[in-house]
Amino acid sequence: ALLEGRTDVRIVRVPRLGPADARAIITHDLGPEIAAERSEIIDWAVDLANGNPFFLVELSAHCRGANASDSLPQSLQIALDRKIEALSPNARLILQSCAVLGDHSTLGRLEVMLGLAAHLTATALSELEAAGLIALRDGRVVCRHDLIAEAVLRSVDGTLGSYLHRRCAMLLDDELRASPSASLAWDCARHWDAADEHTRALELTGLIVDQLLSLGLPKEAAELCVRAERYCRTPEQHADRLLRMSRAHR
Repeated sequence: ALLEGRTDVRIVRVPRLGPADARAIITHDLGPEIAAERSEIIDWAVDLANGNPFFLVELSAHCRGANASDSLPQSLQIALDRKIEALSPNARLILQSCAVLGDHSTLGRLEVMLGLAAHLTATALSELEAAGLIALRDGRVVCRHDLIAEAVLRSVDGTLGSYLHRRCAMLLDDELRASPSASLAWDCARHWDAADEHTRALELTGLIVDQLLSLGLPKEAAELCVRAERYCRTPEQHADRLLRMSRAHR
């Protein structure tokens, strides 16, 4: 708004660039041999930038560095944090929920977890997609890049973090009681733990261990018992966990 009111300033809006143009910017100052050696990091940079010219320029300098790796330049960390902060409240909440749910983030789970009205969810998803922050992959709504998910999770702390992890745990807990799964149980317990409800995490793992044993899956039950050690706070809880483990091994 400040610049648009000045007659001596010419504003040029650069649209999102396609993959070929993005790759050309990233590799512009790299020789063919270096570009071939760093093909994976270049692919990573093109994917992360998603056609954003500023990101491409910053990542181009990053890829030219002697120690180029999958880390994010400080300038882009700041830009990404500001981009997340500038979102509308509903869009930011859905993005944070996607990051917390991780591999379990589907449209159905997001609806149950947040309980937002359909039109609010649709508007927020449209905003996030236009900003290049989310993608639909294999039926899941996920942060478009792992580094975006990491930046989003940095904004999920304190009371909000505990609440979102608790909502996620409750959602997965209900699914587990209908269809027990060792991997899903562990993820659910991890969310209870993040919500500072260690007893719920331990109770859940105990229940799923019993269900796995009844289904004839002792190996999965024993593995879950090993992971559940971190939730034990009393000698009685340790003893109960070891008893279940011995049953699984036997």
